[in-house]
Amino acid sequence: TVGSKADLLTGQLDLDDLAWTASAVAGPLTAQASAHGRPVPGQIVDGAFVPDEPMRRVAPGQSVVLYEDDEVVGGAPAR
Repeated sequence: TVGSKADLLTGQLDLDDLAWTASAVAGPLTAQASAHGRPVPGQIVDGAFVPDEPMRRVAPGQSVVLYEDDEVVGGAPAR
């Protein structure tokens, strides 16, 4: 074992080329970064997704889809 599960957690997902379906959402969102993972609540701050609680890191280039309630409002690859 190289590290613990806690070592995989992050408080921020940096995003590249964030795209919105309409206008940018300034309030609470949820992010889905894994096909089988649970949606994580948080918000966008300076082009990064900041979860309400630390979440598992994702690989660079992996898609991060942003939702407002159950509607897709944006997305970007992780940096």
